[in-house]
Amino acid sequence: DLPICFHILTSRGGSIYDERRGHPMNGFLAIIRAVQDVVGLMVLGGAFERFPKLKLVCAEGDAGWMPHYRYRMDHAAFNAAEDGIIKGL
Repeated sequence: DLPICFHILTSRGGSIYDERRGHPMNGFLAIIRAVQDVVGLMVLGGAFERFPKLKLVCAEGDAGWMPHYRYRMDHAAFNAAEDGIIKGL
């Protein structure tokens, strides 16, 4: 029952400041994206179906984005099911 925690800088490496476009703060503001990618991979990859007791912590990632992200995932899944991309939803 040990939760998994991903740090806000979870990514494939490199500096957030090297990959930015525009103002230097833009790279800093984008650091949440890596955590969103991990959450999406785990949800859409079925990790929580295979391990129902699995807990994920995004404590340092300013989790205020999570409700909107969850809404977007539901919206995308509904549209994919309507379009026949995903069966069984």
